[in-house]
Amino acid sequence: MLQLLNYASGGGAQSNYVYIETEPFRLSDNGVTIYYLMALTNTMENETSYVLISKETLNERYTKFDINLSSVPVPALGAIDLGRAEGFFSWILYEQTSNSNLDPTDSSVVGTLNTGSAYLRNPVSEVSFTEYSTTDTNTVYVNE
Repeated sequence: MLQLLNYASGGGAQSNYVYIETEPFRLSDNGVTIYYLMALTNTMENETSYVLISKETLNERYTKFDINLSSVPVPALGAIDLGRAEGFFSWILYEQTSNSNLDPTDSSVVGTLNTGSAYLRNPVSEVSFTEYSTTDTNTVYVNE
């Protein structure tokens, strides 16, 4: 499961490095430049967002990607806004030949490389409790 840290409540951006196995599932020839399209679906709201993610490191075992969560989303440049609510997402990573496509049904999409789940959490997610004092008196009647 991928762990994603959201941007701060005041706005801005948060970079997330994730490691995903891609090479055993690669569909294009080794000489072809491939680009990565990721679909992230909120499992509670069933809303899907698409983003082009950048490859940081590629080796036989894993590929290191950078997913930028931002209050100013520009999916074609790798920045996406998944909202402020913490929660679970399912993701699909697509291999494609286009460096700008955001549609998984486009002809530039070669196929699915990997799938999985992710958890989005906010930077400050402490639960605050409020203690209430009560002066109510409960009366219990017993029938004998």
